[in-house]
Amino acid sequence: MEAKNYQLGDCFADFDSNAIKSKVVDCTTDHSAQLGAIFRYKADDTFPGATALRDKGREICRDLVLNEASTKYALLQQNVYPSATSWDNGDRRVDCFIVVNSGNTLKESVLQK
Repeated sequence: MEAKNYQLGDCFADFDSNAIKSKVVDCTTDHSAQLGAIFRYKADDTFPGATALRDKGREICRDLVLNEASTKYALLQQNVYPSATSWDNGDRRVDCFIVVNSGNTLKESVLQK
């Protein structure tokens, strides 16, 4: 699935934040990441710069609420945001992913419902 079509709560096998596509799987199967938060800038917003985008990613990750199952895992937060080039092509999404260390997997959703 293309990154622009990812939905809140989607789980991903073999997640790579630099990939333009990733395999979405059921959250009860082995996965390495879950999309925890999305922020969308307005279409007419000007490019705020990489630092502001990174800060927005940190903000939405910080506000994320995880469930009790999340305590079973060593989790990291990773935010993904547009480059100047992708911004010029209409990309306005900042995503916060919950990821596990390389080689480990999640077997359930870690998001609070």
